[in-house]
Amino acid sequence: MSSKEIELIKGKVDIVDYISRYVNLKKAGTNYKGLCPFHSEKTPSFMVSPELQIFKCFGCGKAGDVITFVQEMEGLEFKDAIKKLAEEVGVKLNFKYTTKNIKKDNLEEINKITLKFYQYILKKLPAGEKARKYLKKRGLTKKQIEEFGLGYAPKDWDTLYRFLKSKGYKTEKIETLGLIKQGKNGFYDTYRGRIIFPLYDETNKLVGFSGRTLYNETPKYINTKNTPLFKKSKYIYNLNKAKTEIKKERVSIVVEGEFDVITPYIKGIKNIVALKGTAFTIEQAKLLKRYAPKTIIFFDNDIAGNEAALRGIEIAQREDLEVNIAILKNAKDPDEAATKSIDILHKAIEEAIPIYDYYFKFILSKESLETAFGKKRIVEFLMPKINRIPDSIVKAHYIKKLSEILGIDEQSLINREYSKIYKVNIKEKDYTKKKQEPAKKVLLSYLLWSDIAVFKNFYKQAVKVFKNNPKLLEILEEKKQAGDNKKKLLKITKYKKFIKEVFLQNMESFEINKEGQKTIISRIIKKIEREQVRQRLNQVILKIKEAEKKGNTEKLVKLQKKVKILTKRLSKLNQ
Repeated sequence: MSSKEIELIKGKVDIVDYISRYVNLKKAGTNYKGLCPFHSEKTPSFMVSPELQIFKCFGCGKAGDVITFVQEMEGLEFKDAIKKLAEEVGVKLNFKYTTKNIKKDNLEEINKITLKFYQYILKKLPAGEKARKYLKKRGLTKKQIEEFGLGYAPKDWDTLYRFLKSKGYKTEKIETLGLIKQGKNGFYDTYRGRIIFPLYDETNKLVGFSGRTLYNETPKYINTKNTPLFKKSKYIYNLNKAKTEIKKERVSIVVEGEFDVITPYIKGIKNIVALKGTAFTIEQAKLLKRYAPKTIIFFDNDIAGNEAALRGIEIAQREDLEVNIAILKNAKDPDEAATKSIDILHKAIEEAIPIYDYYFKFILSKESLETAFGKKRIVEFLMPKINRIPDSIVKAHYIKKLSEILGIDEQSLINREYSKIYKVNIKEKDYTKKKQEPAKKVLLSYLLWSDIAVFKNFYKQAVKVFKNNPKLLEILEEKKQAGDNKKKLLKITKYKKFIKEVFLQNMESFEINKEGQKTIISRIIKKIEREQVRQRLNQVILKIKEAEKKGNTEKLVKLQKKVKILTKRLSKLNQ
């Protein structure tokens, strides 16, 4: 797949038409705007540029071209997103198959034929009778067994291995997939006497297997080892089936095992997935965040003592995934709860609380508020967790809550944790300088959007304003070279990300009013110049104080003249 093919596909897909399938877009000058499909909002902050064929949400920050949009909306990798678009516009892709690609395709083929082998045994052979009875007892119909692709691995020593060898597959590749292991007397099947669950990734690729014992053997479950196709840290079970509902409900339900997913799923909870363990990884958190901003995790009552799970939750929080905890009271796991009554699960989901509220509930049930040392232990348990909250507003909320519960002022709690962090000294001149930078970027944004005649009118003034900022000066020169041609500017600029963000802003009223452009730009330049004069005035006043202390009369006279000149200049700019 070449860059020319990718550009050909992008050229055949109009980004406005494509995004309109998901978002109600309305014209806003040369751009379009609508409610962001990636996060919840009431005021549109999602902008699409038909001229540049790009989008950006100024609320959540998601941005890119039509390929990026497909990746985000469908949860696809880059290659799969291109394949999807290519099929829509009728472009035949020529993939260059590397040794790695060939190897992966061949491994996927082995996985597929292995699954068919296990499924055939479960459905047709006497060896699968025990498994059929077990699944029936658990309430699964033939249709549901087929829906989840379940199979059965016979208890015999090397049935699968001999079958795959008869089909011509090499031992090395079968072992690479974790389907066989080597013993003293040769190779034997990894899965024996186990219900087989196929593991599909979010794009419906068969990447591995999980096997549950039918003979009370340990371990109860065996999972595929890490292979070229399967990485446990990146895998989420049932995401291929659940992703549409997760996107629709804007929340994922997370459990631990396959039956904890299957039983609730067939009884109507369609946005449910499993992590293959209780602890989130960064990759899993990022993957779930693609589909919904919030997740509800099912745990038993001893979660506060499960350090691995809590570390995983903090990882998810750092990836900006809102985590709520659902506690089961009358069942050991979601599978058992759904078997008894699906209402038990629905109630637990409705009563789910944010993880930090759960921490409060847990520690307050263990420690006394009546003693100083009880309060100390409460603070020692909660404050390190509150301190690690990435969002400052959420953090402030829980500090206030803890303060009110303990009757201790917020500042005391903050000082206890942050006594060293907040010793920051910003000099006045640095602060004044920093105040100007946002205004300069605003000015540059308006100059980039302005008509070229208006731009030329303010060009020399802008050069003076930006003289200490090489990046802004460089972009100014690029605009001068490109004129009104946005595509040309985007092609020649070294600062593509910044330029894209500027051109995706809603500048409808500014864009259509040429005379208004002059007024707005003039006002911004005056504002920046006022700030620059104030800065110089403050610096001169500081020098006057020094001269007075040293008794330097000559220097004092010169500085007082400067003050008069600058004050007069400031007065003029204020008119």
